[in-house]
Amino acid sequence: MRILSLLLCVLTITFLQAQDIKIYPTPQSVKTNARTIVLDAPVFLNGAAEADTTAVEQLRLLLKSGAQKKSYTIYIGERNDRAVKKYDKFIPQVAGGYYLSITPAKTVIAGNDERGTFYAVQTLKQLVKNDTLPEIEITDYPTVAFRGVVEGFYGQPWSHKDRISQLRFYGENKLNTYIYGPKDDPYHSSPHWRKAYPEKEARQISELVALSKASKVDFVWAVHPGQDIQWNDDDRQALLDKFENMYKLGVRSFAVFFDDISGEGTDPVRQAELLNFLHDRFVAKKTDVTPLIMCPTEYNKSWSNPKPGTYLDILGDKLYPSIMIMWTGDRVISDITAEGLEWINKRIKRPAYIWWNFPVNDYVRDHLLMGPSYGLDLTVGQQMSGFVSNPMERAEASKIAIFSVADYAWNPAKYDSNAAWEKAIQVVMPHAADAFRTFAAHNSDLGKNGHRYRRDESVEIKPTIEKFTADYRKGILSDQLLKEIANEYQKIAVAGTSIRAFNDNPELIREITPWLEQFTVLGKAGLAVTRLLTLKAPHEIWKAYCEFLNLEAQRQAIDKKENQNPYQPGVKTGSLVMQPFIDTIASLIAARFYIQSGGNTLTSTATAEPQLYTDITQLKNQTLQQTSNTVAINPVLEVIKIGAGQYAGIELPQTPAALQLEAELNTAIGNWGKFQISTDGKTWEDRTPNSRTNTVITLNDKPVRFVRFCNTGKKDREIYLKKFILTLTASDDRLKELAFLQDGKLNTACPLSQRESITVVNPCSGQNTTVTILQNTSDPVSLKVTGFNSKGNPTELGIITEAYARLDCPAGITTLRLTSEKGATNLNEIIWRQN
Repeated sequence: MRILSLLLCVLTITFLQAQDIKIYPTPQSVKTNARTIVLDAPVFLNGAAEADTTAVEQLRLLLKSGAQKKSYTIYIGERNDRAVKKYDKFIPQVAGGYYLSITPAKTVIAGNDERGTFYAVQTLKQLVKNDTLPEIEITDYPTVAFRGVVEGFYGQPWSHKDRISQLRFYGENKLNTYIYGPKDDPYHSSPHWRKAYPEKEARQISELVALSKASKVDFVWAVHPGQDIQWNDDDRQALLDKFENMYKLGVRSFAVFFDDISGEGTDPVRQAELLNFLHDRFVAKKTDVTPLIMCPTEYNKSWSNPKPGTYLDILGDKLYPSIMIMWTGDRVISDITAEGLEWINKRIKRPAYIWWNFPVNDYVRDHLLMGPSYGLDLTVGQQMSGFVSNPMERAEASKIAIFSVADYAWNPAKYDSNAAWEKAIQVVMPHAADAFRTFAAHNSDLGKNGHRYRRDESVEIKPTIEKFTADYRKGILSDQLLKEIANEYQKIAVAGTSIRAFNDNPELIREITPWLEQFTVLGKAGLAVTRLLTLKAPHEIWKAYCEFLNLEAQRQAIDKKENQNPYQPGVKTGSLVMQPFIDTIASLIAARFYIQSGGNTLTSTATAEPQLYTDITQLKNQTLQQTSNTVAINPVLEVIKIGAGQYAGIELPQTPAALQLEAELNTAIGNWGKFQISTDGKTWEDRTPNSRTNTVITLNDKPVRFVRFCNTGKKDREIYLKKFILTLTASDDRLKELAFLQDGKLNTACPLSQRESITVVNPCSGQNTTVTILQNTSDPVSLKVTGFNSKGNPTELGIITEAYARLDCPAGITTLRLTSEKGATNLNEIIWRQN
């Protein structure tokens, strides 16, 4: 075996003060000094013929040629290769491990295997800065054997372009696993898991497999047959045929998912028998196929039967030891703890393969999860067989979390979630990192959700906002705190423009554009509110408040237009701290302004809201979504277990004139399930659905405040809650709009078109009164105000052309008529004050 020396580039050895060195994923051991080597003399690559070809190719691209002066040697190869054989004792004997040494005399790149050599080159890429290298020695290896991503979310699967970008990103960050399991791929799951992929999709999978190999990533193809599997020879053969078909496309790693199913497919004995069968008949007969992975039906502790000898114990006893079992933690969406891993590992008799449901947002699709990846125990690296992140539908946006997952799974003991997050931002958006950091910092939380999983958000400004709000409620206005808050909203208002201007990552910008637009509005609204706090004159306050209302209208318009999915439609940003601050302060300003303008301090501003109505523990924290005329239970992606006598529905605060229920349960209800209505929540009346699984029921024959689905049978059942929507018809929309005129809320309005008139009752009839009229319009208006006494005799009180206007109303006036003689307007409030 001969040693190949290749002239690559020019290099001279010089010593300078070394820069601060931070490598990701964080290495196990790093030794360095305060010197760097300047590359300006010839470099020879020794061992290129034997070393991993991809690593060699990337090294050639990294070190460019120059003027030839004298030689400098880089030794590269895998354990036992001639070029690096004498360094074998320094190479960690762990899959993916490597030894990297850079000295003035030579550089050594030695991998335990081809992956290790490739990973060493990825580290070297980070060390090259402005044609210099640090003098350094790194001994490195992954703590967790399998590290990567499972594309296992509900919703629009990633595009082929997305997956190509992802696989390259995985290689660069030393991730070695990509599990292909998009829930909405019909050839991965029902109805077509038994069929071969069409030509186009098959070709794309082959391309992804080839790129995976070049990136040192296992492309794991997963099948999800449990929804309609038949435990017979035909379906076993169908799975073997599908695996063989995928093998011909280049796939060498496989998984079988039994998550989120009900019925016969959940039998643990048959699941174990099937997995063992696939091992015997397929994996064991191939020389190049990796061990199987399975996702169980009971994939988290809260859904697991705690009794000994049940589902998880059966899998632990009957599954071959080589088959890895996936686990999400104590709940579907969960932190990963040492206690939780100890619990599951004992039951399945092997280290769990962690499926971490972060940053997946298929249950909060109106939010982006861009914050740090924390909640991961730093001591459990040896207690897991694998660690994969389930990402968002938006592939590029998911890279912030995926970068951190790569750092964690490589070296959990040294993981710093905040440091990894900061670095991820620089990697994904290098030139607009400051602006993107602002965006990510305020787009971290999930909002209220049925899984009760929350994340920190707006961490740095949050204490300032909490202190300011508490002081303001006491009548204290801190100029310094207000300035800090306004500065943060200013950063928010301009962040989107900066991100777009640098255009570091066009695909990422495309993915998050609705949120960037909403983020800009958030910043402007925050600035409007902070400015409101500095104003004194009533007309200035109202003018500024109208500007704030217009921004609120923009926010609502974006929310109703963008990201209109059937689950959690809309666009939420800054929803934990920054938007609530705006809502709170604007409400306090409005209340004080209302009182100062003569409003009654006893005016109630509370509005009753619809409530979730259920006794099912799994649904207790599920949220509702509302529009102007609908109320819906947020759809649930997982199977719902509904016990005998249990129910799920909606309680309305008042009785609508008419109501329509549309439900989709994806389960044959038979005689055991009933849709029911009630006026008091005590006496119930059954309503017959129009099909065995779905229903549309119109209710306009009697008053209704409660609508539910109830398991009226004697056995526990399982349903899917894909849709439960009430469409409401108010008794009189115009009466409701007229009520807005005197409801004590400045953010509600009664629209008035040109030439239209409305009449309101004077609550202070019999006394001289000052009337304050507040309106919000972008067009010039001319509002004529006419008073009428009890006999209907009119008195012209004036013409209003300003948004904020006061006029005198003589005693004896019982009603006012307001007529828009020029332009349309929104009348926000009429405030009466006795003189």
